[in-house]
Amino acid sequence: MFLENEEWKMELLKVQNMKVMKVPKIMQALLYILEFKRENVCEPNSQLFVWKQAKDLLLEKMPTAMYEYVAVGEKPKELKLY
Repeated sequence: MFLENEEWKMELLKVQNMKVMKVPKIMQALLYILEFKRENVCEPNSQLFVWKQAKDLLLEKMPTAMYEYVAVGEKPKELKLY
């Protein structure tokens, strides 16, 4: 669904082209759930979300991560706590 759907890709492109995000903590939480590293979405040594860094992941890696994510059941590896 996420990889082939052109409508989904257009919506992601709209989000990626935003200059300011209204609720960035939601996007930050989504990226953490999809197991992206904190260094890729935040300022170094902090929890401050950096949209300029994170928006590059939207079209490149996020659709694949959402496709591979298993929401139900035991997680095979331990998640990092941020």
